[in-house]
Amino acid sequence: MRNLNPSVFGYKQSIMYNERLDFFAEEEEDDIAPSLLLSNLEDFDNQFELIAHSNKELDDDHILYESLEDFDTELYERSVLDWNEGGVDTKTRYGSYYIMEANNRTKSFKVATFVNITIQDAAAYHPQFIYQAILRTATGNPDYIFNVTTTPVPVSPILRAREGSSNAIFICLISGIGFALIPSSAVGNIVSER
Repeated sequence: MRNLNPSVFGYKQSIMYNERLDFFAEEEEDDIAPSLLLSNLEDFDNQFELIAHSNKELDDDHILYESLEDFDTELYERSVLDWNEGGVDTKTRYGSYYIMEANNRTKSFKVATFVNITIQDAAAYHPQFIYQAILRTATGNPDYIFNVTTTPVPVSPILRAREGSSNAIFICLISGIGFALIPSSAVGNIVSER
């Protein structure tokens, strides 16, 4: 059993996020900037490095926000570029967050989590950290702790029985091959003598 805590990373985690929200509240002061939400990550100063990704700029009277797909494409291109140029190592990037909505009055938060599945613990760790940051922001308590632990699923009796029977089948197969080779060598000797 392991407690999910950023201190086990070993490296400062690099997180890319969008600078502006996709959905705005009627009252602008109800919105929480993505950078403020992410500043509630546990041990933020020592464990995380934030990389802001700009949304598209103003076009006439409308703001054109980048889509989730554009953000995903940018993440992929950046990771390929970093890999090819020997830049950011993948073990320092468990994932990234695209924050669509963060309204503290209605307690409405919408976040897309991009997880680096090449890292064993990323699927468990990375979403848990944004959940804790959201709970800290929504409750107004920066010291709120949302503990999550991982425990392996116990092996069922059926799987144990299957493991025993597969061992027996393997032993029978190897023994059968061995006993098949003894007569073949004897027959070979008999044929060569005649």
